[in-house]
Amino acid sequence: MKSDKAATLTWILKYNRTPYPYSPQNAALKGMEPKQPGYFDGNYFKQLKWKDYQDWGSLDENFKSKLIKTWHDDERIEGIGCNAGFNGEFYFSMIDFDLKNFESLEALEQAVTGWENRNPGISLCPRVRTQSGGYRYFIGFESIPKNWGNTIQFTLTQGGEKSLGELMVGSGGLGIILGKGLKGNYSWDRNACGDVPVFQSPESVGLFEIEKVQIINSIYDNKSISEEAREALSFIPVSQFDEDYQGWINLGMACRAAELDFEDWDNWSQGSSKYTNSKETFNHWKTFKGGGGITPGTLFKFAKDNGWNPPKRNSSYQKPLINTSNSQGNVSGNNALKPDNQSNVVPFQRQQPQFNIEDIEEELRQLAEQNLSKSKQQLKLNELARKFNLNSNKASEIFKSIKDEAEEETNLESLKVELEELLKNRNQSLDLTQYLPGNLAKIGEFANRLCLRPEVGLSAFLTVASSLLAVGSKIDLLDYTDFDQPMGMYTAICAEPSQKKSPLINKIALEPLLELQEKARKQYEQEMINYQIDYADWASDKNNPDPEPEKPILRRYFINGGSQAGIRNVLNTHSMKGWGVLVLTDELAASYKNNSKTYNAGLLEDFLTYYDGVGKIEALKDGFLGDFSQCLVSMLGGIQPGVISNYMNGSDGNGHWSRVNIVNQPVSPFLIPDNPPPSLDIKVMLVDFYRKLSQLPRLNLTLDAKAKAGFTRINNKCELYRVGAKTQALASLWGKMPGKIGRFAAMIHIIEQVWQYGTVQSLVVGKATLDRAVKLAKFYYQESYSLYADCSPVKEELAPQLMKIISIAEKRQTAIGASDVKRFDRELSKLAPDDIRAYFIQLVELGYGELVGKGCSLKFQIIDKNRQIIDKKIDAETPVDNGLQPIIDKIDKKIDKISNEPQPNPLDDITHIDDVAENAEQGEKLSILSTNPTNAYTEPSTASTDLSINCLFLSIIPSDSDERPPEPTPTPDPEPLNFDDLKEGDILFDGEGNLHQITKFDTRNNMWQSHRQDRYISRNDISTGQFHRATVEDITKLIKLVIKGRNKIQAQWLCGVYGGDANSLMALAIDSNDSLIEIYDFDYWE
Repeated sequence: MKSDKAATLTWILKYNRTPYPYSPQNAALKGMEPKQPGYFDGNYFKQLKWKDYQDWGSLDENFKSKLIKTWHDDERIEGIGCNAGFNGEFYFSMIDFDLKNFESLEALEQAVTGWENRNPGISLCPRVRTQSGGYRYFIGFESIPKNWGNTIQFTLTQGGEKSLGELMVGSGGLGIILGKGLKGNYSWDRNACGDVPVFQSPESVGLFEIEKVQIINSIYDNKSISEEAREALSFIPVSQFDEDYQGWINLGMACRAAELDFEDWDNWSQGSSKYTNSKETFNHWKTFKGGGGITPGTLFKFAKDNGWNPPKRNSSYQKPLINTSNSQGNVSGNNALKPDNQSNVVPFQRQQPQFNIEDIEEELRQLAEQNLSKSKQQLKLNELARKFNLNSNKASEIFKSIKDEAEEETNLESLKVELEELLKNRNQSLDLTQYLPGNLAKIGEFANRLCLRPEVGLSAFLTVASSLLAVGSKIDLLDYTDFDQPMGMYTAICAEPSQKKSPLINKIALEPLLELQEKARKQYEQEMINYQIDYADWASDKNNPDPEPEKPILRRYFINGGSQAGIRNVLNTHSMKGWGVLVLTDELAASYKNNSKTYNAGLLEDFLTYYDGVGKIEALKDGFLGDFSQCLVSMLGGIQPGVISNYMNGSDGNGHWSRVNIVNQPVSPFLIPDNPPPSLDIKVMLVDFYRKLSQLPRLNLTLDAKAKAGFTRINNKCELYRVGAKTQALASLWGKMPGKIGRFAAMIHIIEQVWQYGTVQSLVVGKATLDRAVKLAKFYYQESYSLYADCSPVKEELAPQLMKIISIAEKRQTAIGASDVKRFDRELSKLAPDDIRAYFIQLVELGYGELVGKGCSLKFQIIDKNRQIIDKKIDAETPVDNGLQPIIDKIDKKIDKISNEPQPNPLDDITHIDDVAENAEQGEKLSILSTNPTNAYTEPSTASTDLSINCLFLSIIPSDSDERPPEPTPTPDPEPLNFDDLKEGDILFDGEGNLHQITKFDTRNNMWQSHRQDRYISRNDISTGQFHRATVEDITKLIKLVIKGRNKIQAQWLCGVYGGDANSLMALAIDSNDSLIEIYDFDYWE
C-alpha cells in the first residue's frame, strides 16, 4: 500500500469512519458506477453493498481488520474514501464545492476564498481536490439541523436557492479522498490527514440549505421503507417518551429495523426534555443489532396512533412490510394494496376546509388554559390537529410554543430585572487606587498596555500576595460562631486564547517570584553547607545529648503542577516552616483535567480542603504519610470561556467554582501605538514588596466594633440570597461570599500596612476597609454571574441570550436580523431563526428597542436614547409664527425635490477632499463615485433632508433684519471620546485632519472600521488621542477645500452636519474668517 493511502487509511480510522475502497477507472471498465466503492475478489471487481458497513463503530474488530485487508491490500485498488456521520464525538462531515455549479473555475475559487475569509477556521480543514476541479472539505459539527438527512444541497447565503454543492453529514454520505477518476485524480490539496476542526453547526460557518421547492407526488407513488419510516417518525411526538425510557429504546430499535439512519433517530430525540447529547444516543444505537421482536411495525404503530396515514401503493409493489386494512373488503394479498374501483379517471382531491390562523391559535390557547391531565391534553391536541388538518407533531410544537409564550409573559417583570442586572454587569469596573496604594497602582497601567482590564492585574496581584503570607494567618470575623478565614485565594482569568493573559501573569507573578526563588536557593545552599558541618560534628560524638541538626528545606514560592503525593509532600514540608505556596498555571483547564486522572484521584478534592487552610493527615502509597494540619495554598491561572463552560455546564456540583474569583477579559486586540511611552518596569517594586510580605510573621487580624456589626448584616443578607438563589451555582456563590469578603478585607489591610510601614503595625481592620472588600466581592460575584449565565444551556436561561442580542445590536448600531445574531454568537447560532425573531419581539416588549421589517425579514434595532429625548422636546414645543414660514415652505419643497433624486454619499468625496480640490484646480471633471473605497459602507444619502433651517437662514436673512443670530461663544473644546460610546455613522478626525466615518464594528478584532479602505480604529487609538471630534480648525479646512472645488453635494453635507446655529462649528469658523460665508451660496454654484 502506498504511503499516502496508508496515511489516509489511518486518518479515516482515527475518526471512526468506514475506509471504503475505490477504483473509479476499474469500475467504469466493468460498466459499473465509478463513484461507488468496490474491491477485487481475486480477479473479479465487485462493488460493495456499502450500507452494510456504514456503522463502522458497531462492527467486530476482527471483522474490520479482515475487511481492511480484503479491500486495500490489493494494489489495483488505488483509491480510498469514507462516509460522513456521527462518530461518537461529533458529526464528521464533508463539504463538496462542485465546479459544475459555477460559471468558471475562477468563480469557484472566488467563492471558496470569500467563504474562508469570512470564516477563518475553515482554512484549517483538510481539503481534497476532486477529479472535476472542485473541492471537498472535511469538517466537524457539534449539531446539525433536525430536518437534515444524509446529504443536503447547500448555499452560502441564507434563503438562497442556487446550490453550490453538497454537504454530507449523515453516514449515508460518501466521498472519495484518493483515486484515479475518469476526468482526473482525487488527491489531498491542503492539510492532508490533518486534524478536523469542529464547529457549532453548519450555519455557524455560513452553510445553509437551499430553499426547497415542494414536489407533490401522486398518492399512489411508491416509497421505500426508509422514506415511509422517516415520514412516520415525524408524526410521533418525542415528549410521549419523556418518562418512558424503554419505549424510547424500542422506538430506536424500530428505526434501525426500518433502515433509518442514526441521524434520523438522534434529530428526533433532540426534541425531548430528557435528551442529553448525540454521544449518548449513538452509544445506544450501536447496540441495536436487530431481532428481539422489534420490527418497523412498532414505529408505524406509534405513528398511526398519532394521526399518520400510510400511503397507498400501486400493484407493482409486491412486499408490504406491515399488514394493511381496506374498508371495502380487500384485506389480503396484493389487492389490499390497490385502490378500489380503479379507472383511467384521476380523482380530484377533496377540498380541505380553510381555517383562520387566529382560530387555530385561539383554540390552542384555550386548551393550554384547561386543567387537563397530560394524556387527555394530548388526545385533545390530536383532535384539534385533525380538525384543522394539521400534522399532529406540528400541532404539538405550536402548542408548546403557546405555553412557553404564556409562561414568558408571566415572568416578564422578573426577566427585565435579571436582564438589567446583566447589562449593568457588562461594564462594571473598579477604582484600583482603593486597593493598590502608591505605585502599586501601576499594575493597572501595565494591564492596560496589554489591552487587558485593570481588574485582571489587580486579581493576579492579590492572589500572589496572599500566597506569601505565613501559614496560619487568618482574620476573625464572627465571635458568635468563631468564624474565621485563612488568606489563600483561587483566581481564574477567563479569556480567549492569545489575549495576553500569560504575559500579565509572567510580569506580576512568575518573574518576581523567580527572583525571590533564586535568592532562596542561594540561602539554601549556604544553609546546607552549615548543616553538613553541624551534622558531621554531631555524628562524630556518639555521646552527644543534643538532637540531630535539622536539615534545611528549599522554599518553593510556586509550583505549576504535580501528582497528588508530590503536592502533598511540598505542602507538608512548607507548612512546617510556615510557608505558603502558589499554584501557578498558564491554563487552568489542563490542571483540572489532570486532577481527574486515576493517579491523581482525590487531588481536586484536596484543593477544596486546602482552600479552607486545612491540611491532610492521611496514609498514602508506599508508606508516605501526609501529616500537616494547616497549609496556605493560592492558585492563579487562565482559562478559556468555552473550556470553563464544559467543566461546570452552568452548575457547580461540589462548590469548586464558587471558591474561585473569576475575572472576565473580553476579546480585545493588542495594538502598539505609533509613539509608545517608555518601558514600565514594575518588577523591582514587586520583588521588594513580595519580599516584605514573605517575611511577615503569622497574623491574626480582627474587625473593629463597627466592622463586626457591618459583617453580621452582610452575612445575614448573603444567607438570604443563598436560600433564594435560582440555581445551585449561584447559591454556592452566595454561600462563599462572607468568607471571601473577610479574605479581601484582610488582604487590603495588610497591603496598605506593608506599603506604608514595611510591616503590619495594626491587626485591627476597620469598617472602611470592609466596605471596599464588599465592593470587590460584589465585582467578582457579578463576573461569575455573567459567566454562569453564558454557560447555561441556550434555551434554559433567557436573560443572558437577550443580553447578547442587545450587545450585538449596540455594536452593529443598525438593525440586526436572525442571521446576524447566529453569525456573531456561537451559542445563539444553535437556535432556529424563528426563535431568534421571537427574542426580538420580547426585547421590544421589554422596552429595549424597536422592530424593523416583518416576517422572515424581521429585524431588531436599539433605540437611540438621545433621539428619543430630542423627539420628545420637539413634540413638546409650540410653533411660533415669526413671519418666516413662506421661506421655510420654499426650502422644504426644494429639499423634497433634492431628496427624491438618487444621491451619492457626499462623504466619499469629503474624506478625500485634498484630491477633489487638486482635480478642480486642473479643470478636471469630478466624479462623486470615483473615490468610493471598494469595502466602504455606503447607503443612499439623504443629507439634504437633514439640512438645518437655521444654517440656510444665515445666507437669506437681510443684513438689516432684526432676526440676527446670537453672538457666538468662544471656540469649544472637542468632545472627549469614549471607545464604547462610538457608533456607526460617527465622524472622527485623525491628527492630520483627515476625516473618518465609522461604518461598522468588527466584532472579531474588537475595533471600529472606518469607511477608508483598510483603516481601523482601536481602543488604543482612542485612549492615546489619535482621533478626535471635529474642531473649528478641521471645519475651516474643509470649508476652504469645498469652496475651491465648488462641489454642491459636499457643501450641503457640511451645512447639514456642522451647521445649525450661531454656536455651530461652521458658524464659528465663518466668524473667524468672513470669506468662508461663500459656502452658503452653494445653491448658485454651477
